[in-house]
Amino acid sequence: MKIIKLPTDLHQGYIFQAQELVDDTLGANTFLKQVWQSNTHAWIALVNQKARNYDPPGCKYPYELAAYCSVIIEGEMGYLKTCVVDPHFTRKGIATKLTELRIEFLKQQAVKTIRCNAWFVDGYCPAQKHLMRNGLKPVKDIRRFYSNEYNEKFQCSKCGPYCKCVARIFELKVNE
Repeated sequence: MKIIKLPTDLHQGYIFQAQELVDDTLGANTFLKQVWQSNTHAWIALVNQKARNYDPPGCKYPYELAAYCSVIIEGEMGYLKTCVVDPHFTRKGIATKLTELRIEFLKQQAVKTIRCNAWFVDGYCPAQKHLMRNGLKPVKDIRRFYSNEYNEKFQCSKCGPYCKCVARIFELKVNE
């Protein structure tokens, strides 16, 4: 697996694949909203196509996009933002590697706190165990995360203007 920080001189096709993966998973234009922010740092994970016996005829890319992830830095706060792994590559440690990389990157940037919003799906928070294994602790739950009360800048990609989503906020104190 190769992990590459964006922007890169890699073939533009990988960027389009990352955009498709993120937007299909999190809603239209999510990718563009992130990459246009100057304080966003992003990576893609590529795997050799032979890793899943995938070698389509005439394919011009030696690697296949497996994941995309990003962080945002705002002053002394670092945010683990998006981490999306292609369904063909889940349960292979890719999200763990990307989370470790992002935490280390944020520590090198001298942030004091790392925060991550994780979403409840069908009543439970799938990312919780993974985040806690990486040192983040749950600090609070926010219901209707994309409501005027909490995050009026963005509309929920799942619910629209009347957000019903619950986010569990995780934090890791560093560099103190």
